[in-house]
Amino acid sequence: MINKVGKVTVYVQDQEKAKEFWLNKLGFVLKLE
Repeated sequence: MINKVGKVTVYVQDQEKAKEFWLNKLGFVLKLE
């Protein structure tokens, strides 16, 4: 069972939309930008 995620890399065309999705919809926490 996975308890935590250390790093996620996703290539996207619109970085702001992707960031909004990952942070606001999925509840991820931004550690470094």
